[in-house]
Amino acid sequence: MDNHHTASPFSEKWFAFWQRLPIWLILFVLLVSHKWGIDISGGEAHYLSYAKHYMDPEWIPGSFTFSEEPGSRMLFQLVFGTLARFFDWSTQVGLFRLFNFLIYSIILGNLVRFLGIPNWITFIVFEIYLVTTQCFFASEWLFISFEPKTMAYACLFAGLLSWLKGSWRTSAWWLTLATYFHFLVGGWFMLTLGIVSFFQRKSRKTIRMIIWYAIGIAPLLLYLYSVVANVPAEEDGIRGDWIYVYYRLPHHLGLFKTMPYFIHTHLTGVLWTLFWWILIWAKRQVWQGSRPWNLLQQIHTVMGLFIMLFIIVAWVDATYRDHAGGLLLKSYPFRQDALFKFFTLLLFAFWAFRYLQERKWLHYLALTPVLLLILTIAQTNNNIHRNQRFVNRPEYYALTNWISENTPERSVLIPYRIPENERITLGLLSSRDPWVEWKFVPAGTEKIYPWYQRQMQLDTFQMTGNITAIAGSIEEATPLIITRDVDLPDTSQMQRVYRNPGFMVWTYHPE
Repeated sequence: MDNHHTASPFSEKWFAFWQRLPIWLILFVLLVSHKWGIDISGGEAHYLSYAKHYMDPEWIPGSFTFSEEPGSRMLFQLVFGTLARFFDWSTQVGLFRLFNFLIYSIILGNLVRFLGIPNWITFIVFEIYLVTTQCFFASEWLFISFEPKTMAYACLFAGLLSWLKGSWRTSAWWLTLATYFHFLVGGWFMLTLGIVSFFQRKSRKTIRMIIWYAIGIAPLLLYLYSVVANVPAEEDGIRGDWIYVYYRLPHHLGLFKTMPYFIHTHLTGVLWTLFWWILIWAKRQVWQGSRPWNLLQQIHTVMGLFIMLFIIVAWVDATYRDHAGGLLLKSYPFRQDALFKFFTLLLFAFWAFRYLQERKWLHYLALTPVLLLILTIAQTNNNIHRNQRFVNRPEYYALTNWISENTPERSVLIPYRIPENERITLGLLSSRDPWVEWKFVPAGTEKIYPWYQRQMQLDTFQMTGNITAIAGSIEEATPLIITRDVDLPDTSQMQRVYRNPGFMVWTYHPE
């Protein structure tokens, strides 16, 4: 891809100006302006708290919510759990996002430069991807906050670049590292690359790549097997897979929780995925003149094939297996839809660029980066305001500080109708253990059964205001009921111990 035949001196100079800018800097500025901040997301609260507790068990000792087998997060928890001991939560989030975005920018900058994408086209593609939903369906994303999967995606893109260059052994090692950060991100993409590689008529090279990868992840596989081998499939008539797939994660996994749910939540995105999969495969000759682009198109095709196959699997599981949650649905087979959309934008950009270039129409797009730059400024303003809203919550921080300084360390937090954006960080900022947290669903361990039971008890409390069942399950700890400035339906067995204009704290005192 180049900028010849633009038929306009102004546009040629304008495009040349963009080309002189370092591409990694363009990407870094885009990511920071849209997504950087210190506003702790649900995923960051989830995985950074796990990492901190793993490396510092004396932080909330005996915690139910913040302790879990690290599983495929082992590398993430070792590295970032160690660093978490030296920074407060918002500082961690700010530094780790900045680091992650810098790694993304360098690796993706090298990738788009290898593909020959002009800088102004790269800017358009990334701006569109960042301001839209980053997948067609199933709620996956690549560039929002900092989690184990974002480190894995950075390694994945490095592995893709090595593979496109023909360095398949290097690619295997990058994808091994991706798998150690996030087993499913690295594993699914390695499976996709393996299939595409076999069709390159390089079977020996493909087998060597797979062997290198298998050797690299063998210790991780053995460890993961030891974690999940003895987890019962069912307890008290409830299947762990059903809890995970349909109760907790239908937006990611259980697409056919009900047919109305599928139609309302997923159908439009599934149809868009199907449309782009068929269209790009049907027009595959557009990319056949360039080997890297041809390979990227093949990866896109195999990804789409996996996605469509597992949509059928999800329907079969819901229709004929009574929502069992099996058939590999727990392996997040739709996670690749975010990559699928990202590659769709890149492939379409190549197609559109060539089409306009051949007709000498590129100069008509000269102002597009300017218009999108205005959008970038608007998004930056939105990002600043989002962080300001996170910081400017004096009543919330007064609440968490009071809990931290004035309650027993073995207190248990029980929220009553607290919004998720406030509830998700209550335990982190107060250094107290939540009774249960909806976001922190255990993955692949038998902890999922007590998590589900606690969630059922909390749901009952939200509906009735009766705390007796939960309080009776708390043995030596002190229950702390956290409410907004609203009245509980039944306070006969409670005593209010704290109040500010936004929140109240109650303790349980049975008669």
